[in-house]
Amino acid sequence: MWTVFHSYAFDFSVWELWGALTTGARAVIVPHDTARNPEAMWHLLKQEKVTLLSQTPSMFRELVGQAAETSQSDLPDLRWIVFGGEALEPKHIQPWFDRYPDAPTQLINMYGITETTVHVTHQVITTDHLAQGGRLPAGRPLPGYQVRLLDPHGNPVPTGVPGEIYVAGNGLARGYLHRPQLTAERFTANPHHDIGTSVGTRMYRSGDLARWLPDGTLEHLGRADDQVKVRGYRIELGEIETALTTHPHIHETLVTTHHDHDGHRRLLAYLVTDTPLTPAQLRTHLAATLPDHMIPALYIPLDRLPLTPSGKVDRRALPQPDTQTEPTNTTEHTPPRTPTEHLLATTWATVLGTEEIGIHDNFFDLGGDSILSIQVISHARRAGLQLTSKLMFTHQTIAELASVVRHAEPETTGGDVAEAVAGRVELTPVQRWFFDGHTTDPDRYAMSVHVALAPDTDPAVLARALEAIVDHHDALRMRYAPDGEGGWAQEYGERPDGLLTVRDIPADGTEAALHDAADAAQRALDLRGGALVKGVFLRTAGADTPPRLFLAVHHLVMDGVSWRILLEDLATAYAQLAEGRPADLGARTSSYQHWARRLTDHVRSGALDHETGYWRKASAGAVDLPCDGPASSTYGEVAAESVVLDRETTEALLHRAPAAFRTQINDVLLGALGRVLNTWAGGPVTVALEGHGREELFDDVDLSRTVGWFTTIYPVTLVVPDGPWGTALKAVRKTLRKVPGRGIGYGALRYLREPDHPDRVALAAAPPPRISFNYLGQWDSADGGRGLVRDRLDALGADQAPGENRPHLIDVVAAVSDGQLRIEWMHAPSAHAPSTVRRLADDFATALRQIAAAAGN
Repeated sequence: MWTVFHSYAFDFSVWELWGALTTGARAVIVPHDTARNPEAMWHLLKQEKVTLLSQTPSMFRELVGQAAETSQSDLPDLRWIVFGGEALEPKHIQPWFDRYPDAPTQLINMYGITETTVHVTHQVITTDHLAQGGRLPAGRPLPGYQVRLLDPHGNPVPTGVPGEIYVAGNGLARGYLHRPQLTAERFTANPHHDIGTSVGTRMYRSGDLARWLPDGTLEHLGRADDQVKVRGYRIELGEIETALTTHPHIHETLVTTHHDHDGHRRLLAYLVTDTPLTPAQLRTHLAATLPDHMIPALYIPLDRLPLTPSGKVDRRALPQPDTQTEPTNTTEHTPPRTPTEHLLATTWATVLGTEEIGIHDNFFDLGGDSILSIQVISHARRAGLQLTSKLMFTHQTIAELASVVRHAEPETTGGDVAEAVAGRVELTPVQRWFFDGHTTDPDRYAMSVHVALAPDTDPAVLARALEAIVDHHDALRMRYAPDGEGGWAQEYGERPDGLLTVRDIPADGTEAALHDAADAAQRALDLRGGALVKGVFLRTAGADTPPRLFLAVHHLVMDGVSWRILLEDLATAYAQLAEGRPADLGARTSSYQHWARRLTDHVRSGALDHETGYWRKASAGAVDLPCDGPASSTYGEVAAESVVLDRETTEALLHRAPAAFRTQINDVLLGALGRVLNTWAGGPVTVALEGHGREELFDDVDLSRTVGWFTTIYPVTLVVPDGPWGTALKAVRKTLRKVPGRGIGYGALRYLREPDHPDRVALAAAPPPRISFNYLGQWDSADGGRGLVRDRLDALGADQAPGENRPHLIDVVAAVSDGQLRIEWMHAPSAHAPSTVRRLADDFATALRQIAAAAGN
């Protein structure tokens, strides 16, 4: 029993009428008034015992909505519902599955065109498709049809890459009556005889875009002429509609473009909702999945989308927007309007080194990253804003942040009157990783900086400032001792003496003298004695040479984020002491002791057990790295190959690429790295990825200004497909978004679970990756080089003991300094020839330049 629901002037009726007649079924002609009355239509379906219903998604949504409102029972005879005529979205069919979860009816999405006698592909849609989110697949070709996806040059596109749909097969029309030119343009010769067609057949050029999914099904992406260009970006309107309809209060939507009176093209969204939604709420929702340039500037609420008699959306009946509607997402600078927005803008400008920040500028498009976001949080909390990392990533513009951030009393003075911590401190996962693998000379494992200071820096005041730093940051007063069970224990101690020494460097032999001074400081680190900080004030002969500071801190209590905190606090304390005031670094944040205890209890309570399966899989089956020699390495033989990208390319990677590819700089770097390693190794390579580790697991823990070693190290297999960089980076982004908890669970389960726990045993037995990657972020001075620290200088000495074994054969470290991205490939020449690593480094730089170029197109 088939319904003939649609007018014979609509191509859907061909399927309805002839489908019934050619299969021996009975056709129920639906009266016009019944077709426009959902309640009457439901009654007809039940009374006539209809088994196959054909519907446009918009009409079906109204039908099920009315049935739900009037508490209609299900349709036991209905076996198939066939959708066509317009794109099927999850919101169209979710109410059906919610209302009738046990119904035997199959919902079938079909793609087709009038010129191909309606339907071409088919796909049964299940709740699994809805759970995956995104677009619903259009399926595979029906018997007798062939589908090709071709690029503008007529070449087939690979899986995952958009192409235009061409259809061949027995259902093709002969052409357009009395329109030979249009017929020749749209019905083209078919050169692809490998798809089962004979010489001389034709294909129909649909004008629709799609891509093949890995399972061989088709994903319809919309019309080629629906691709618009706004603010220089090519945009698929259907992608925005899909993102909008994931909002729980949005039932239907249509996105188009609108030209203002001044000629600017802006995105416009029409919405049918069950509750009023503000533009700010809509932008916040979209910002979670879309870049700034894909967020509509205008929103118009409707009671319902107008439909044509055939059941499609009637675009000509849509109301035009009020030209006075609030403008958003334009390229014009919008200055802060409220005190909160002013405070956030000042904070962003300070951290990002940007003079002017607009309230609609995206933090990550401006070059922000996860490490810089921690600095923003730290500054904001000092000023009285209760900002969190989650808020920064969810609300990426000042306008959005200002609407959700809470206020507290600003931090002022008396920070050091808080109760001092004391006693034993649990070892964190990364500290346990260190003691497991660094047994030759654990005392010598430093992080160091070498910086130029202001010309008039007083070493006596600098020494007092350094003492204030160690007094304020508890972790810098740790001391270590064997625990009697083959491991190590850490506890708080007193501040050691001799934090800063002064060395006069002769005019001749300067380089050797600098390295000797640094080496002495690095050798003086002493875990048992608590000497974890050693500074050297370097005075070079010559009036024109500014003084320098070399500062070595044991890695057990230091990481990249901590360095930023320490150097900022050092400048603050120095300025206060130089003015005759006491050093006051504000209120302390949570102690390392508190974090370590909370994390250990969290893991042993079973809170991360659900991640075990993921990490076991991630740790297994890694493709090994090719080697030119023995696969071992010590720090004493390490060599480095470096590449430096110019400012223009770095600017494109930091600012244009994140917006163009809807990603972040870390994803961009890993995408390029993954493709280079894949080519070299012959398959996807598993990398030990480092993260900052300051995850917001607990409401009572604030690590925004806590010094310590929080780094997470976890395995990620970089699967980067061939083809355009947009497709490759999207795949990398998806891989990284699947990592639970940004990687903190791997080390936590590996090192904090009870020693005999099977999860810990399994993770410990897995072979570690042979290569690591660490993006250190941007190191340009926030004060523009006008404060205590004027410039970062080349490294001195050797931070690690020469005889210590390295945990990885290759370490790739990237950082931005002075506006340039620098990547170091550290390796052992005995394992990998310098020429091999040089080629990898050059290929990595080439890939990054390609991404930068693609982001500008």
